[in-house]
Amino acid sequence: MRKLMIAALVALLVSPLCTAQDASRGVLMPFTASGGVLLTERLRAVDPDARNIAPGFRAVLYPSLKLDSHWFAYSAIQIQSKPFFYYDAYYPEKELSARVHQLFLGYNWNGEDSAVGVKIGELPSAFGSLATYR
Repeated sequence: MRKLMIAALVALLVSPLCTAQDASRGVLMPFTASGGVLLTERLRAVDPDARNIAPGFRAVLYPSLKLDSHWFAYSAIQIQSKPFFYYDAYYPEKELSARVHQLFLGYNWNGEDSAVGVKIGELPSAFGSLATYR
């Protein structure tokens, strides 16, 4: 029975019905979101009357736009309440911040023996986020 199920799964995976589709144009909006509660005495370092609990959230949106088979636009936008991270807890004021991490227009062309890709805009650092920290 197990061999039959494995054979059926392999047949299904190699069938033409399971091929991926790539739209010629469209909009895509994936995102990640997280939230939490910070419980610390750090909030009272500046203001002794401050509460020792701070709820927070962080969301990163990744909107992209495919204009045709060659042209596309991509962005990564972070929206965060402060304090959210532990090192923000020294500052008792609550605020909301938004930051654009990436925003670019791109062009891709694939030939039989070559490929060309060009991106213009605010691109991520090749060395991680440390080089672009503001």
